[in-house]
Amino acid sequence: MIKYIIRDYFGEFRFGHQGQNKALYQGIYMAVCIVCMSIFLNRLLIGQSWQFVLVENALFQPVIFSYCSASVHTVRFGKMMYLCPMDCTERRHYIYGAYCFRVGVHLLVSIIGLYIVCINSWCDWISVIQILQNDLMAALLISHSQRAEVRSRGKIAGEMLFLLAVVSCAIQFGIVTDVGPNLWVKLVVFIVFVLVELPLEIWYLKYVRGELQAAVYYESCAAVALEEC
Repeated sequence: MIKYIIRDYFGEFRFGHQGQNKALYQGIYMAVCIVCMSIFLNRLLIGQSWQFVLVENALFQPVIFSYCSASVHTVRFGKMMYLCPMDCTERRHYIYGAYCFRVGVHLLVSIIGLYIVCINSWCDWISVIQILQNDLMAALLISHSQRAEVRSRGKIAGEMLFLLAVVSCAIQFGIVTDVGPNLWVKLVVFIVFVLVELPLEIWYLKYVRGELQAAVYYESCAAVALEEC
């Protein structure tokens, strides 16, 4: 089962699967824009070292990668996959395993980025915890193209999480590149984001769980939808 999950994860990045995915192109466009702006503003305009450029992209790119990955890896099977002879237990192992594997890949990329930040900036344990929490928040995202009209609150929550992740990256970049930043400033920012992010993350995880359950027991969900019609 694991080898199929890994194969399908990397297989979804094929260009043929991405042609109709506008969210993916938006993510790629954002990643390229961040690199170009970082080089132009920090290196050419302000005259900062390449370390600033590296730190900024190490903070932002894992979040953008999570967004791109979530847009191409839905928690639901394709139509052909539902024709495979799989029972509910096998579907559950595959769907939950694929989602956990994707979150793990996102966090691995985030940890690599955090390592780059730590060795090239002023980064203490408060910043480390907040950056990890920020990356976890982005790693939990799922595609909102599926049943968006039914799960509008989940879509809004996902967009808020992504926006918070981007804003948090910008704030953390200012903190870790400021030599000897004020401790109280970091504590206030940390508390504010914990109070805002954690409740939203917990609620969003419930939404994700509902989507995973609906993907596993699609027959029951389809029957309920027909009854409602």
